[in-house]
This record gives sequence, structure tokens and C-alpha cells, in this order.
Amino acid sequence: MARLTVCADDFGLKPEIDEAAIALVSAGRLNAVSVMALETLGEESADRLAEAASNAPCPVEIGLHITLTQYQPLTTLPGVTPDGMMPSIRDMLFAALRGALNHAQLTAEIEAQYDRFCAMFSRPPDYLDGHEHCHTLPRLGAEVTRIAKDKGPSLKWVRQCSVPLFDIMKTRNARLRASIVKILSDRFKAELAKARLSSNDRFLGVIDQVAAEEFPVSMARFLKLAARRDDWTVIMCHPAIEDLSGDAVIFDPIAERRPAEFSYLSSDRFLQDMASVGLKLS
Repeated sequence: MARLTVCADDFGLKPEIDEAAIALVSAGRLNAVSVMALETLGEESADRLAEAASNAPCPVEIGLHITLTQYQPLTTLPGVTPDGMMPSIRDMLFAALRGALNHAQLTAEIEAQYDRFCAMFSRPPDYLDGHEHCHTLPRLGAEVTRIAKDKGPSLKWVRQCSVPLFDIMKTRNARLRASIVKILSDRFKAELAKARLSSNDRFLGVIDQVAAEEFPVSMARFLKLAARRDDWTVIMCHPAIEDLSGDAVIFDPIAERRPAEFSYLSSDRFLQDMASVGLKLS
């Protein structure tokens, strides 16, 4: 039987994102939430998410969303953030390919985010993944693997972002980005396997900017792909209860799409789409 994890990313970035995740967890529409353990993560939001997860209709895992791009870090990163903000994923990728990443500073930032997660939730995360898939970058993925290995049995799994080429062709959207993510994650997945760390078999949810009415179509297509094989698929999503595109304080490139994701995941259509292909949240 196919195993499905529908995971909301970016919890802790903005209250509207937090509210969406908490509501969807309470309604049994998510079984994983990935938390940005930055200064924007509030203690009240963390407590409410933990309570919602403990009372949810289905088991819910809460993971650390390692964040090394776009936002303000917890630590001082003079070799990475000359202007005080973390770089774009594009700049991170090019630096990784040149072998120019400051791994010591980035590892210290990951450890700081891990410790902050533990402090806010009074327990370790269930899993690790990365904002904009930063955890799969060359050499940095090896550091994430080492950290995950060091955390021992408290860490259940690590998200890998690879998907068969057939599935990429079937998604019809963001094929180039999904292919780049696959190339990066294929090596990372091999590193996880070598370290005997558990990870998902397939990953879906990479899409370009789409109109609100097109998001349900993309998700229905992902669900069909997830149901095709008896393995474990993680589908990422990014819901929020409001359109945050007018927020000039915190940069959010997908702000306009977030309410459409929340609307679909809250709807009967989402449940019907899962039922039509014989899936349920694992």
C-alpha cells in the first residue's frame, strides 16, 4: 500500500502560515509540519502546533525545516551573510558547485536551529528537511547527513527530494526546477542510505507560480502519481490563511499562492481526490 505524507513547510515564518498549518492539522488534512526555527518562530505558535498535533485525527510529525537562504540567521555568519541576511538559493547553489560554501559556519547555524527547535517544542524534531531544498546541496548534504546521524534514534527520517523522471514529466509544471532538485537529491539520497538513515522514496510538490484555480489540478496530479507505487511519497505544500504578498517586512516569493493551497487542503475536494486514488494520510 502506498504511504503518503502531506507536509506543510515554513511554519514559524509568519502568523498566517502558522494558523493555516494548525487548522489543517486539527482537521486531519496534514500529517507533517516543517518548522523554521528562526527568531520569527513564536513560543505560542509552537505550543499550539504541538497541542494540535497531539489531538489530531491522524498521527502528525513535526520536523525541522533547515533554513539557510533568504532570512536572518540565528548565528553570526560573516562569511555567508555580509548584509545580515542569508543568500538566495541560486547564490548558495553556485557557491556549493564552486566549493565556496563556509561549511563550518553553516553547520553551526544548523545546530543552532536544531537547538532552538528543541527549546521551543521541549523535544527533538521527528525529521529534518530544508527550505528551498538547501539541505541537498553538494557537500552541505554530507554535513546534514552527519548531523542527522549524530542525533541518534530521536530523529526518525530525513526528507530527500528525488523523484523518477517519469513523474517529473507527468507533473507538467516546473520540470526544470524539479529536475535540478532531483539531480541534487540523488546524491543526497545515496548518502542517507549509506549512513543507514531512513528517508522517503519519492518527493512531489515542486511547482512554478500558478493561478489559484490551477493548484488543485497540480495536487490531484501529485496524488495520482503517489498512488501508482507501493512506496512512500512526501508531497510538500505551503498554505497560509491570507494573501501575504503585501508584507514588505518578510520576503515571501510564493505569498500569492498560499491562500489557494489552504483553500484546497481545507476542502472536500482534497479528500475526494485522495479517496479517488485510494490514498489516505499515513
